[in-house]
Amino acid sequence: LNNTGIILKDNLLDIEHNLSDSGYTFTLDSGEFNSRFEIIYASTLSFSETNENFNELIIDINDEYLNISTSQQSEISNLKLYDLMGRQLIEKDIDNRNEVKLNYNSISSSAYILDITLSNGEKLTKKFINI
Repeated sequence: LNNTGIILKDNLLDIEHNLSDSGYTFTLDSGEFNSRFEIIYASTLSFSETNENFNELIIDINDEYLNISTSQQSEISNLKLYDLMGRQLIEKDIDNRNEVKLNYNSISSSAYILDITLSNGEKLTKKFINI
């Protein structure tokens, strides 16, 4: 939490106050105020901490195949498909391609987790639903 700001949101007065900077003082009338305050954790990233080589995993589902690709030039080296119970259904080593077609006729209608390892070692994860 060293780089995380802790913000107190006063919903009654519409004020946000950073508790990491100082305490917050307020007055109350008698009564119940169950939804007056919210705590917000705000992570602060400096520009130098951002990843310029950000990769996004793109999944396109058609009648027979799951088309999986990355948004950058990174290549896929390994693919794993899990169900929501955490069971690994498919593991496939890929010959470092940035697009893969996976036949998904054998998986039922449900939600799944796709875990991709790129050739540079970066891991990407995406959830999807097979309807």
